[in-house]
Amino acid sequence: FRDWLRQHADDRQLYADAKLRATSGVNTAQDYNKNKQSVVLDIYRKIFVSWLGEAGQRRKQ
Repeated sequence: FRDWLRQHADDRQLYADAKLRATSGVNTAQDYNKNKQSVVLDIYRKIFVSWLGEAGQRRKQ
């Protein structure tokens, strides 16, 4: 995840924005994580698709 964000400025900014929005009106770390969960899952989806491809099979290097 960290390495992906280092290489993908758009997703890095998306994640940074999500982190800022996630702090609004929360009292626990659990709520904070819940608030940014959809963005995190979307970025992970991009990572897995880039690694496995759309069909879910490991791409040849």
